[in-house]
Amino acid sequence: MSSSGANSTISKVWGLLLLVVTPLPAVWALANPMFASPDEPAHIIRAQGVIRGDFHEPYITDGVPADAATCIAFNSEATADCMNLTWGDPSTPRPSSTNNYPPLFHLIAGVPSIVFSGLGGAYIMRLWMVLVCGALFALSATLLWLRDRNRWTIASLYFAMTPMVVFTMATVNPSGLTASLAAVIWSSGVSLVKPRGDAPTWLIKSAFATSLILFPMLRRDALVWELVILLLIATLLTRHRLRELLHDRVMLGVLAITAGVMMWVWVSWSSSATDSFIANSAAQGDGSWAAGLGSLYSYVLQMVGWFGWLDSPISNEMFGLVLLILGTFVVAGLAGGPSAESRTSSLALATLLLTPIGIGAVRFPYVQGRYLFPIFIGLMLMCGQSLAQTDLPRRFTRRILFVLGSSHVVVHFFAFTQNLRRYSVGRTGTWRFFAEARWHPPMMSNLTAIILAIGAILLSVICFGRVVSGLESGITFDPATDVEAAK
Repeated sequence: MSSSGANSTISKVWGLLLLVVTPLPAVWALANPMFASPDEPAHIIRAQGVIRGDFHEPYITDGVPADAATCIAFNSEATADCMNLTWGDPSTPRPSSTNNYPPLFHLIAGVPSIVFSGLGGAYIMRLWMVLVCGALFALSATLLWLRDRNRWTIASLYFAMTPMVVFTMATVNPSGLTASLAAVIWSSGVSLVKPRGDAPTWLIKSAFATSLILFPMLRRDALVWELVILLLIATLLTRHRLRELLHDRVMLGVLAITAGVMMWVWVSWSSSATDSFIANSAAQGDGSWAAGLGSLYSYVLQMVGWFGWLDSPISNEMFGLVLLILGTFVVAGLAGGPSAESRTSSLALATLLLTPIGIGAVRFPYVQGRYLFPIFIGLMLMCGQSLAQTDLPRRFTRRILFVLGSSHVVVHFFAFTQNLRRYSVGRTGTWRFFAEARWHPPMMSNLTAIILAIGAILLSVICFGRVVSGLESGITFDPATDVEAAK
């Protein structure tokens, strides 16, 4: 395949994957009440300031009603009609609790506010974040698809995108961008340290270098997560590959720049946050191993489906189902693939479970499940890489994927409707909220939102099928490197 033909194929696969990951988050962005996400008003305020070169509070905004979410936050029976979303005087300075965050997320999120303002501008900011996060997730899946052209490669991204990941993608909150950029580090890093397939070297190195340098600037704790990711990826290295990389001046330069960025982030933001963490833990004395271990259930729930201001969890039935889905996928990945990928997956799983317990031993409560996205995403992607090389019968693995994938669709649909119900009639209100409700999204009825969610899920499933089957017009596969074709 020629270079131009290969690039065209990559672009088409990326475009299809973008249609896999963005439709449902876009519906979430429009149907979820404005400010129904942790610290969303504060993030919008700072984003509007930072994009205009103002990095310290108070910020001059377009009049964001910063306290509008007070009536719904942490109150699962309050409906969204209690909020007054009338924008105020644009000249009024507003503080932000996110003033001590690194600026990268707010620089990106604030781009639409240059042109758009008011409530409509806030929704456009959400849609913009859906597009940015979706583009990065699609890039991650494309890199892994080039490494191993197998349906499990793409399925790993699908399972990584739990309802909570979709929720954060669809709000003005750095957790969504953190998850998607971490996915690029994982996919490009794995392709770099253990090359397979026919991914262009320039694409792998460019993706790895850019994501590695930018990631520490997303959150105060991002540099810690990046170090953990790099250590886990490094477990795939062979001595021969390590020697090759140590002679790669470009990659050594990238690591040096990344170290410099980490030092800057540490001195400017992270060190003060760490001092506060230690001081508060010493003053409160509420951390213990038992507290961390006892809250592991809550951390997992927060990672897969606890929306709003931690006041809108998915139902127990859906939580049980998603645990079964992800547990089956992880166990299969740990048991069914090459030793290197399985080993890295095992270490990622251990890190995912032990990290919140360890932090809880020092200070509790502190961790939220969404903070763990960078490790969880990597675990899912590595299990997919392991299953892509499994020796299990092809028909058997296809049936497993069909059952798990179909079940995950059900989880996503009911997660969306449960969240919509919570803001329409309260968490324990009637399920006839599409007809009998005190609140509807500003641009549609609840029934329209449900129909759009169904349509979005169907579009994603169709595009997923196009990618894994290679039937899309104009996309060709090289039999010499296509795992599916070779089998």
